[in-house]
Amino acid sequence: MDGGAPAHWTTDVILSDGATLHVRPITPEDAPRLVVFHSKLSSASQYMRFFTAKPRLREAELKRFSTFDHEARGALVAEGGDALYSVRACQRVQPVRHTPRLPRLLARGPPSKCRG
Repeated sequence: MDGGAPAHWTTDVILSDGATLHVRPITPEDAPRLVVFHSKLSSASQYMRFFTAKPRLREAELKRFSTFDHEARGALVAEGGDALYSVRACQRVQPVRHTPRLPRLLARGPPSKCRG
């Protein structure tokens, strides 16, 4: 497990058929298994994830999808034996910073010239 990932992100889950999967944070060492996992996705599933045909992941994509800081970005894999069965990632979205609106002040001139 990556040294920066919280220990409580690792667990075993029992599926309805009795099989067990190990869930843990992804690490850069998972890149080769991520290639195999991606190659088994249907073209429709690949399209839904990347909005284009994506038969192979580029090296830069593999690095991005397997390297996380576990604070702003994180990902978990579910593995059984040597295979990955699921990959889930999340990324912190920074709040949109709005410029505060100042109230509009209308100057009408000196109070003596204002009529109501």
